Amino acid sequence: MRSVLSRSGAFRLINDMKKIVPAARIHRSLTSSQLAVLTRPRYFASGPEGHIRDATDSTFSKKEKAIEDQWIRAQDAEKVKHLREELAKQKKKLKELEEDLDELSDKKKEKD
Repeated sequence: MRSVLSRSGAFRLINDMKKIVPAARIHRSLTSSQLAVLTRPRYFASGPEGHIRDATDSTFSKKEKAIEDQWIRAQDAEKVKHLREELAKQKKKLKELEEDLDELSDKKKEKD
């Protein structure tokens, strides 16, 4: 059986493990094949296995997609409405502050 780690990779792994695990728990005579057993392999998906929708053209999946899209558009419209209301409030507040500033600057000019 061929080992997963090269000899230099095994030494790097041992050195990295020494930083984490006390030296008494790691023995230098571990071979790369023994270290390969200690490490877990990484698994990657080769395709869209985790994807929600299939590539099927069934009427159910089309209807489901249409309903989801409609819900998303409604949520986006609600967010836009809320943001426009907030923007209107901020514009009103800004206008009030500008009027107050103009009043203060007019009073200062009258004093001078």
